[in-house]
Amino acid sequence: MSRVLIQQLEELGFRHDMRETVLGHLQRGGVPIAYDRVLSAQFGVKAMEMAIAGDFGKMVAYHHPKFVAVPLAKAIAKPNLVTLDNALIRTAKGLGICLGY
Repeated sequence: MSRVLIQQLEELGFRHDMRETVLGHLQRGGVPIAYDRVLSAQFGVKAMEMAIAGDFGKMVAYHHPKFVAVPLAKAIAKPNLVTLDNALIRTAKGLGICLGY
């Protein structure tokens, strides 16, 4: 989707440096699998639909079984903190992954 948008903007004379981002690469790291590609495309399509509709100040979320627009204020209202003794944190540390602290 982003490649199409970049081409359209270039055709309209928009000359800023624009690059597409593959969400699957950012989300999981490594080589994306088919699931990553489909999921990122679905998030991207919903985001574009929101932008075209002028539905700003929101993020895309997946609430089974659909993608929905969630106000940013609601998304950050209650922090979902991860404790340092969380199983995933322990696993990351055990693998030598730097978590920035």
